[in-house]
Amino acid sequence: MWTDDPLLTNIWICVGHPGFSGDDKQRRHDLMSDRFGSDGWRWRFIVRGRLVGFDEAIAEYEQAYRVFLGEHPELVSWLTSTAGNVYDHSVSNVWEDNYDQPGPAAKHRRLPA
Repeated sequence: MWTDDPLLTNIWICVGHPGFSGDDKQRRHDLMSDRFGSDGWRWRFIVRGRLVGFDEAIAEYEQAYRVFLGEHPELVSWLTSTAGNVYDHSVSNVWEDNYDQPGPAAKHRRLPA
């Protein structure tokens, strides 16, 4: 089969832009594994025109918040006097520090200091 060709092992082709997966993430994972094999696909993110893994994408995400909030101290003041933690799916995940924690499909985002 052509997929067994060792010369193709480092060639990856972008097959779509899934967007937010939410509760559908496991189904999408299973679909991709069924279609391409468990080691024949990867989640990737486009950052500054490059396909990157989760760790690099989340570092860019966090840095963007640092820069934006550093340039808008009035917003930081309002947020810290008005809000506590922010969650995007479940109140129960506000105390979790790991982006890959188990639990709800959407994750809590807390900016590191």
